[in-house]
Amino acid sequence: MDKTFYRGDNCHAYHFFRKGVLHSTGGYGFWRTNNHIIYFDEKSKEWEAYSSTGTPPQGIYGGFVAYIPEKDELISFMNYTHDVNVNNGTFFRDKAIYRYSFKNNKWAQIGSVYSKIFLELFDKANPDPHNGHYFTGKYFIMPAIPFSGFQEYYAINARTLEIFNFKDYANRLTRFNIYSHESKVIEVLRNKELVLNIRPNQSEKVVYVDSQLENVDALFLNLKSVGFINEQIWYQSEMFNWYLSLLLIAIIVWGVLKKGKSLFFKRFKYANELKFSGNLINKSTIFLLKRLVDTYTTGGIDVDETNSILRLTTLAHDAQRYKRSAIVKEANVKLALLTNCHDTIQRQDSDLDRRQKRYMINSLAINAVKDFLKP
Repeated sequence: MDKTFYRGDNCHAYHFFRKGVLHSTGGYGFWRTNNHIIYFDEKSKEWEAYSSTGTPPQGIYGGFVAYIPEKDELISFMNYTHDVNVNNGTFFRDKAIYRYSFKNNKWAQIGSVYSKIFLELFDKANPDPHNGHYFTGKYFIMPAIPFSGFQEYYAINARTLEIFNFKDYANRLTRFNIYSHESKVIEVLRNKELVLNIRPNQSEKVVYVDSQLENVDALFLNLKSVGFINEQIWYQSEMFNWYLSLLLIAIIVWGVLKKGKSLFFKRFKYANELKFSGNLINKSTIFLLKRLVDTYTTGGIDVDETNSILRLTTLAHDAQRYKRSAIVKEANVKLALLTNCHDTIQRQDSDLDRRQKRYMINSLAINAVKDFLKP
């Protein structure tokens, strides 16, 4: 039937039917494991291989692998990888969880196994990588070793990766085996979730056959999950690291904003203190402001009156102009804290003679100046 030329690397491979076609994945042979996905072609009577992309496991062997028909996917984890030419032929256990999609022929690594319960169970129940794991179509079944006076089994849901534990307190499975290598006498037959044990019982007079049929999936009905195989310790999880990073960023931003707010209020407080400080504006400038407010509606005061208020009349003409300009500029800088105008005191041309200049209060600042001058 099989005309494939050169075969032999599929020992202990996982076999399954996909859409009525026999498939095989992984296995061991020629002193190494493999990650091939192959199918039997009825026309050519040969095994053909799928070409794939993505991140496949280095080997699919001795671990857990299952075909999920409704998703048309493979799920595989806890595989062993071996090559006689690598690390002296040591078996390497891969804790990563892989998924293969037949829809796009792509492998993806979707997580890793972290569960302490599962890893301890795996080490005890699977010391020999040549032993595979029974898959019912829903659960991977693992016996608990050592036993605690009664049969105990763990089940891993291949779709959710949840772990369930069944303890046979009723002793219904005392003489029942799930794996054929558990006994040289009992014959174990499996078909998906159904397991049949055939036990020959002998006495002095008669030899008869005893059998026991169990639905393994039914053993785990209504049982609470004991965790997930990909469940991390909370402080080692990627989600915790993200939360921690966001918290640190939030603390830094809060600190920067708080410091900025503090500086803002300090500046605001200092500005308000300057507004009401008697040292901000000297007496002559205050007299000038009062006079400009009084004459606001009549167009302000001329240069001579301004010089008189600022006591500049004894200076030369050029010196008067320079000093007057400096005093007005200085006053405007300080008054900006009060009026929010950069030119509270303005110099404008006279309506009667454009060659003559007059000083007056900016219309945008008049109310603030009046409030400031109130007793």
